[in-house]
Amino acid sequence: YIYYSVRAARNERNKALLELVDMADGDVEESGINLRREILLFLLGAGCVIFGSRWLVNSAELIARRLGVPELIIGVTLVALGTSLPEYVTALTATIKGYQEISVGNIMGADILDILWVLGGTSLAEKLPIQDQTKVLDFPVMLLLMIMLTLFARTRNRISRLEGFALFAVYVIYLTVMFMKFRVP
Repeated sequence: YIYYSVRAARNERNKALLELVDMADGDVEESGINLRREILLFLLGAGCVIFGSRWLVNSAELIARRLGVPELIIGVTLVALGTSLPEYVTALTATIKGYQEISVGNIMGADILDILWVLGGTSLAEKLPIQDQTKVLDFPVMLLLMIMLTLFARTRNRISRLEGFALFAVYVIYLTVMFMKFRVP
């Protein structure tokens, strides 16, 4: 799926730029954009995300129970991966098409929304416990990543491939520590 998305994005780079120019000129009809169709596709996609997230959470819970893995570990790995794949594909596609600002905005907006709105909103419905792993590992890693991102963004106003590799390496180290320290006995 990711390969297909990247390939399609590369093939449509010029077409997307032409559509953007047409839209900037206010010529939406001639650019081939059908507003009703786009709204329908948006609603269809939103519906798939809603139902897909239910299936994802239910399946993750069953996997955790069956394997005896703590739900927190399933949450920060399988569920996080499943919910982040659409963001990853969107960001990658936007970057390939030349819309790097959309890519960065998508990721930053989603992370801020997840922490403030999703975590805050769900805690309004019911108290959310903070486990030891979260206090000892997850929060410090989040802080480290925010410091790294802030430094990377201030140096040259971009994130280089080397810096991207460093971010990815922190994630691999995080997963390794999590599984070694908090694994099921």
